[in-house]
Amino acid sequence: GWSGEQLNLTFEDKNLDRSELEGWITLDIAEKLFAKMNTTYGEMKTKALSKDFQPVAMNGMKLSSNMANSIRTTDSHNVVGYVEGSEAPEEFVLIMGHWDHMGVDTSLEGDQIYNGAVDNATGTAAVMHIAESFSKRAPKRSVAFIAVTAEESGLLGSAYLAEYAPFEYGNVIGGLNLDAFPAIGKAKDITIVGYGASELEAVLDRHASAEGKYLAPDKVPERGYFYRSDHINFAKRGIPMIYADPGVDLVNGGMEKGLALGNNYTANDYHKPSDEVRDDWDWEGIEQDLGIFTNFIDDLANSGEYPNWYMKSEFRAIRDESRNN
Repeated sequence: GWSGEQLNLTFEDKNLDRSELEGWITLDIAEKLFAKMNTTYGEMKTKALSKDFQPVAMNGMKLSSNMANSIRTTDSHNVVGYVEGSEAPEEFVLIMGHWDHMGVDTSLEGDQIYNGAVDNATGTAAVMHIAESFSKRAPKRSVAFIAVTAEESGLLGSAYLAEYAPFEYGNVIGGLNLDAFPAIGKAKDITIVGYGASELEAVLDRHASAEGKYLAPDKVPERGYFYRSDHINFAKRGIPMIYADPGVDLVNGGMEKGLALGNNYTANDYHKPSDEVRDDWDWEGIEQDLGIFTNFIDDLANSGEYPNWYMKSEFRAIRDESRNN
């Protein structure tokens, strides 16, 4: 087999703690291997759900492998700015978006530049817009404005920032992630990816309701988008995070038109050179949502609230531990 370039963070041990060989096998091959161990893939998967599960030796099996690769290192940067809180500067509210995209592909004919206008120039611009608003405010808590790198390479920039965070996890009140905002016009809703995760939803709902809007779950939760964007690296440290997307219940055209426009972007422009700014973009919805998000961040930065994950969340326990330390 072969693989294209794979990117990883480099840590102090030069990643020597990792396996010498890493790879994937198909389900049918896995089932055959487990059969040779007188068990099944399904049985082992069930056992692996136990907290007490330990690796099982695959006795009697051998693997021989030949591998040729080349390694290069490169630097990229996260960008973080903040407004210091006037009363509780050690407490932080986060707003983030990734600034990277897919670069250039010289093997393509015609346009070779992956512009990433929607994904994620829109989110980065939104963070900058809200940051500009806070430059004229004096919030009680500190507010950090974050543009992370290498999201498209496996959430690497946010993974690094979360690992070496310049703040205590327990002192982060919560955060908002903005990742791709198609300019499809005004909507009656705001999409929450991973809906039902944290008490941040109630805070955002207050400000959405004030504008006549409602929060709605994303329409394709089976795709696991909640676990595929930068906020997840902070969620894994217990920090309550909310991932918001534009609504699809359009004022003009309703759900049918909104879903059609979203599906058209995914099919024709997502991760393609055609993801460019266009003259027919309708900015009204983004403008309204930016006002709501600004008020949401302002609310968190000036209230005494400490939102948490809901009890059912897998991140609740680590949040409680970080808040109690």
